[in-house]
Amino acid sequence: MYFFYNAAITQNAGNMAEELRLAASHGVETVAFHIGMPWGDVSDTTSLERSDALFRSIHAVNTNAMFIPRCFLEPARFYREKYPDEFPSMQGVDTAQENHASLGSDFLFTESKKSLQTMIRHYENSGFGANIPVYYLAAQETGEWIPWLYRTGGADCGKSNSVKFRWWLERKYKTDAALQEAWGRHDATLATAPVPVDRSNRFPMKGTQAGETLRFFYQLPQEQDWVDYSAYISDITVQRIAELAAVVKEETGGRKKCLTFYGYVYELPGSMSGHLSMGDVLRNGDIDLLGAPMSYVNYSDRLCGGPGGCMSALDSLPLHGKHWISEIDTATYAQKQDAYVPAWYWDSAEKLYDIPKTPQSASAMLDRVFAFACAHRSTLWWMDLFGAGWFSDPNLWNTLDQGMGRHFVEQAGIEQAYRPEVAVIVDEKSRLYENCTWSGFFEVYPQLRNNTMLTGASTGFYYLDDFLEGRVPPAKVCLFVNLWNADQARFDRITKILKQNNSTAVWQYAPGWMRGGADGIEGATGIRVGADAGACTSRGEGLLAGLAWGPGYNIDPRICINTNGVDALAHYADGKISAAHRRQDGLDQYLLCSPGISTEVLRKIYQQAGVHLWCSPAGTINTDGKTFVHLHANTTAEYTISIPGEYASSEPQTKTVGMKKGDSLFIKLPYGK
Repeated sequence: MYFFYNAAITQNAGNMAEELRLAASHGVETVAFHIGMPWGDVSDTTSLERSDALFRSIHAVNTNAMFIPRCFLEPARFYREKYPDEFPSMQGVDTAQENHASLGSDFLFTESKKSLQTMIRHYENSGFGANIPVYYLAAQETGEWIPWLYRTGGADCGKSNSVKFRWWLERKYKTDAALQEAWGRHDATLATAPVPVDRSNRFPMKGTQAGETLRFFYQLPQEQDWVDYSAYISDITVQRIAELAAVVKEETGGRKKCLTFYGYVYELPGSMSGHLSMGDVLRNGDIDLLGAPMSYVNYSDRLCGGPGGCMSALDSLPLHGKHWISEIDTATYAQKQDAYVPAWYWDSAEKLYDIPKTPQSASAMLDRVFAFACAHRSTLWWMDLFGAGWFSDPNLWNTLDQGMGRHFVEQAGIEQAYRPEVAVIVDEKSRLYENCTWSGFFEVYPQLRNNTMLTGASTGFYYLDDFLEGRVPPAKVCLFVNLWNADQARFDRITKILKQNNSTAVWQYAPGWMRGGADGIEGATGIRVGADAGACTSRGEGLLAGLAWGPGYNIDPRICINTNGVDALAHYADGKISAAHRRQDGLDQYLLCSPGISTEVLRKIYQQAGVHLWCSPAGTINTDGKTFVHLHANTTAEYTISIPGEYASSEPQTKTVGMKKGDSLFIKLPYGK
């Protein structure tokens, strides 16, 4: 466990010592913090002197402190003034006020490498070098490698990015003829191909209203340029991270680890998020740790009573020998009255959200955080985002000494694999084909993730490539989020693995659509379908009787199931079948065509598949299946926790307890011993 203190907010500098002392008194001596970077003339040591002062101030509080400097590689202002073509240019967006480099700028990323090299040499040869185990690489919007303002303006059509995009196209297509065939344009050339400009009012990103129709996928070949740009911006983002990570390894002789925040497949809307090349990161030996804040979508789901979801498919990381860092960056009741918090930060200003208001509610939320990290084998850091005193109360740190917090500390460093009963499988490359921005994305990704975390089942999150390569542990249910562009060979491989593991498959929306439309979905699931455009709210029948789910707007394509050879489980308002079950050759498959699958729908299917639901009613369960089970209540109710015999000291047992929304319950396994 680490602690991140934002010492760069000088208005709150007086809060640092108190929090660092509290952290150290509970054994948390690794401190992450922002530092300024040296740019341009190496004789200008101003930024290094400011960073030195931060190191010294932390060391003065705790002489045993270990440091994780967050190297925010935002070029100095004079670059913007001298080299304007190296910065982003976006449709309808004023880009002049920020200094984030264009991801396509070879020049600015060469300067970034020089800056990083100068900084590392300075600190490795200083008295602090031995106490720096990790260098944290940050760039772009919020330092999280999010292409600057893409949610507002879409693609960066500036000069340097346009040149780099053409470079990428040359390597993919090689000839003008191949490009013209792919794009369906007889006049397209590799030398002149432009960055695509949106003409359908997708930006700034916004929700689709009731009665409107959302076009979910790009139309090919006429929008292949958007697919290519989306793939390019993810590829170039990872290339830049890799270039900087190589500098860390070269300058430290491979002795220091490299951290970056990346892989927000469940968090960032749109195909052009830059976060869809995680496979390349997982294969890169220079990158050791990755991370993200708790999900902000929905915002209330990160607070008391919510599941506290992860932005990425974090359970794939240990399969590649890498570690995930869960950042806990929410305000608490402990914020100092006179603390400076920017006006835009509605976490601390919005009274409608359940920000922990008491030590008890904050401790319950932190217990959920400990339980998630313990089950998924992730590293934690608490973050005082503005140095506002969010962790300045000893009661918060005392959670490390009792219950779930103590168990988290005791389990730290014990190598064990997480083996959930439900494996949620996401295909990052299928996201490249999504024309939708906010609506569509929200139901398919964060809403589904949050809902499956509330089912009461042990749940893991993985990337498709790891499933296909046999790395994902066998699970009773495999929930396939978005396999729009998987080909028949991949579906055949999936079927083989499902049969080998005796797993039930749950398919969301339109698997295989981009490879063959309705025929592609049949190839994936064995279920015949048709397609139209229309309202996608589903009402259950049979196993799912009495349940309703799906968005209130229309979707194109809307998938409609042919009733031949299947058990119908839901229908749209016009009577067409929207969900079905098919069993053939010993394999159970569920096709749920309405996105936004609800928690109760999943619970019904999980029970049918033999998945153990640890609690009733639904709640956030975290368990490693060996040493603990933890329940976080998302509603006020009488909860019954069901403990199978294999996790109890004798026979299966139940425990019933009244809980309020936001309460936490920790049970050590085996229960009853």
